[in-house]
Amino acid sequence: LYLYKPEIERLVYADWSHVEPRGEPLALSAIIAGVERASGQRVSQIMRPADPATSWRMTLQAPDGTRSLAFVDPYRGALLGTT
Repeated sequence: LYLYKPEIERLVYADWSHVEPRGEPLALSAIIAGVERASGQRVSQIMRPADPATSWRMTLQAPDGTRSLAFVDPYRGALLGTT
């Protein structure tokens, strides 16, 4: 399954995976601040894809130590969804 992870994610998280490129992404500090504010969790890792039409993935860590994956629009700084 790990071999097909990108294909599976594109299907399962289709609504969260695609973004409309609008110039340059926002400053990383602004994106992180917005995601942390919206989620109430701390960003611990950032995965920036090569395709500008693909959302960024951020690993979030809650105060109790649990982790989740956030899908983020880097052009609007919007948190699209978490899993």
